[in-house]
Parts: sequence; structure tokens; C-alpha cells
Amino acid sequence: SQPQPQQQAALPPSDYDGPPLTQGEKDLIKQQIEDHTSIDPGMQGLDGFIVEVKVIMNPDGSVQSAKVDYSKSNPHPNWHIFAEACARAVNKSSPLRMPPEKPYEAWKQMTLVFHGKEMAHL
Repeated sequence: SQPQPQQQAALPPSDYDGPPLTQGEKDLIKQQIEDHTSIDPGMQGLDGFIVEVKVIMNPDGSVQSAKVDYSKSNPHPNWHIFAEACARAVNKSSPLRMPPEKPYEAWKQMTLVFHGKEMAHL
């Protein structure tokens, strides 16, 4: 595959209060990540798993950090396996293509929500 040209977001003022990412824009970002996930579709409990990953981005679209929000964990033993797989997929997907019409401040920090049944294409 061709290397992606580096994008550099314009840096607006840090007090940016413009529109946040829309759900549609987050879905496009999640699609890039789902391509890098390796989840066993037969994993027990998977269809009920929901994981929130807090992502911090760099201006060039690379992922600075991706951390699972364990305060919303599920007691199922496989939930942690799924949660870590989601965080790994975010890191593997770096750099992400971000919405060009949104400034860096709109997407430098975001929470992505992953649903087990969507990730395994159930």
C-alpha cells in the first residue's frame, strides 16, 4: 500500500469551543480501527461487551495514547481481553485519518466506544 501523506492539522487556540466530532465522524474513525482488530467472533460474552477507550491524538493524526476506561468494566472474564484488543487496535491504526474540516482541538482527545458485536461483525 502507498504511504499516506502526512497531514498536519492547523492548531487553533486552546480555548476551542467549536463543534465536537459528530457520531458519523467518530464512526469513520472507528472503521479505520476495526480493520486492525483481531477479535475471536466466538468469544464468550462478546455480544454484550462495550468498551470505552480514551484516545489522545497528536496533530499529525498519530495516536499519543489509548487507554481503556476500566471504571465501566464488565465482570465477565473475557471483557478485559476484548478491552485490551480494542486499545491495541487503536494504537495499530495510527496514524488515523481525521476529518479535514475539523481543527485539531476538536479531535485531540476523544472517547471511542466499541461494541463487541460490531467489532466481531456478528
